[in-house]
Amino acid sequence: MNHLTNNNYRHLRIFNDGLLLDLCIEPGNYFGKLFPSLPLGSIIKIGNIRDLKAKGLIKSETVFYYELEYKRYTISDLGKTLFEEYKNDCSK
Repeated sequence: MNHLTNNNYRHLRIFNDGLLLDLCIEPGNYFGKLFPSLPLGSIIKIGNIRDLKAKGLIKSETVFYYELEYKRYTISDLGKTLFEEYKNDCSK
């Protein structure tokens, strides 16, 4: 996957470090708001999620908090593999 940008790799690194990113999909005050589990996750925007998801580098699951529906984004197996290859290439 040579078509990944530096930002894609930067965001993958944050997900690889354990980021859970919740997107509120329930109509209301928090609709469309992102809630990162790590402070550094706040640099990731919805457009970045779209790009990473389209490339299969992150996956989503539906979760509920206080009866509000969220999409939770985490790194996929492909994302982990690709990031490890990138890390190994950079260390040579």
